[in-house]
Amino acid sequence: MKAANKTIRLLLSACLCFLILIIGSAQKDDTFSRRLNSILDHAQSASLYRQNVDWNQLRNEVLERAGNRASMEDIQPALNHLLEVLGDEHGKIFFQQNVVAYYFGGLKDHHKGFDVNMYNVIQSGQKYNFEVKMLGPETGYVRLCGMPMGDNYKMAEELVRKICYVQVDLPQNWVLDLRYNGGGNLFPMAEALVPLLGEGPAGGTDGILDAEDAVWKVNDEMFYYGDFTLAVPKMCLFSRLPKIAVLTSMYTTSSGEAIAVMFKGRNHTRFFGQKTLGMTTVTDWHPIDKNTTMSISVSYYKDRKGKVYTEYIEPDEYFPFEENPLSENDQCLKRAMAWLKE
Repeated sequence: MKAANKTIRLLLSACLCFLILIIGSAQKDDTFSRRLNSILDHAQSASLYRQNVDWNQLRNEVLERAGNRASMEDIQPALNHLLEVLGDEHGKIFFQQNVVAYYFGGLKDHHKGFDVNMYNVIQSGQKYNFEVKMLGPETGYVRLCGMPMGDNYKMAEELVRKICYVQVDLPQNWVLDLRYNGGGNLFPMAEALVPLLGEGPAGGTDGILDAEDAVWKVNDEMFYYGDFTLAVPKMCLFSRLPKIAVLTSMYTTSSGEAIAVMFKGRNHTRFFGQKTLGMTTVTDWHPIDKNTTMSISVSYYKDRKGKVYTEYIEPDEYFPFEENPLSENDQCLKRAMAWLKE
C-alpha cells in the first residue's frame, strides 16, 4: 500500500512539473509574441519611412523569419530585415541595453576614403575632445565632439563656461570644428553654442505629419527644441553676430549633423571640409517593455531657411579630412582662417 501511494505521489509530481513547463512555455511565447508585434506596431505608426512599404507583406516576412524562436538574439535577422526594408540606417533595437538589431546599407559615393578605424576612434570619444581656444588675436576656435548621455544641464554649463572664458579675449570670428563629432547628446551641444547661433529660428525637424515637426530656436539666450529648454544661464554675451567657419567631415554624424544644420542659412557663415556621414534624421526612444527599446528615424533635419536634409550636409568648399587638427597639414582650417580674414 505504501509503495502504491509513493508511486501515485511521484506520478502526480511529474504531471505537475509537466504542467508548469507547459504553462511557463506558453507565457514565454505569449510575452515574446506581444513584444514582436509591439515592435512592428511602433515601426508602422512612427517610422519616417512607413509610407514606403507594404505592411501586410513586411509583417508576414518578419514573423516568418522569427518563427518559433523565443530569444531576441535568435530573431536578430528578422529585426534587421525590418530595418532594412524600411531603409532606416539610423535606427536600432535594444534589448537589455544591448543593440540587437540595426541596418547598414553600405558606403555611399561620398564616403570615398572612409576609414572604419577612424570612425570607431571618433565614436569612442577618447582621442578627440572638446577644445576652445584663440587662434590669433581675433579668431576663436571650438572643437565640438560628440556628447554622451548624462546630466544635460551640468554638461552644457561646463561647455558654456569654457567658451565664455575665451570670449574675454573678444574674438571677432569663430571656427566651429565638427569634423570629429560622432553624434550623441544634442542638448548640451546646442545650448553651449547659443552665442554663436544668435537669437531666432535655428531650424528644426520635418516629419511625415505636421504634428511630427519640431522647431529649434534661440529665445532670450536659451536654446529650445520645441517647448523644451535646459535654461542654462549665459555667462557671456556676444556684442554682435560673429562670422563663423564651420568645418565638417564624413565622420560628422547624427546630432553632429544636426548642429551643422543649425548653422546652414545663417548670415556670415561658410562651410569647409567634406560631406557629412548622412544620418540626418531624428531618432525617437520608445520603450516596448521593461527590457526592450526602439530608436528609429522619425523625421529629417531642416535648416532655418526650410531646406530639408535627407542625405548629408554639404560644404561650400571641399577639403580632405585631417587626422591631426590644428597641425601644419590642416589645409581645411587654413582655408577657413583665410576666409574669416577676408
